[in-house]
Amino acid sequence: MDEDTVCKGRDSLDNKTTQELVEEIKQLRNELRHMREIVNSLVNIVMDYDEEEYDVTPTNQRFLDMYN
Repeated sequence: MDEDTVCKGRDSLDNKTTQELVEEIKQLRNELRHMREIVNSLVNIVMDYDEEEYDVTPTNQRFLDMYN
């Protein structure tokens, strides 16, 4: 990140009212909460994953058949 980008970020903060900043923080918290829910769901999927059920490790012959 260059100095101009940092300065523009500061300028945009300086130009916002306290209420605008509070609203932006609320929106960011909601987005973070949503992302956290997605991550938790993905973690649950991975933790429940049963390798044998999906047979992700093909046998040598099956592997060769896929690419022939």
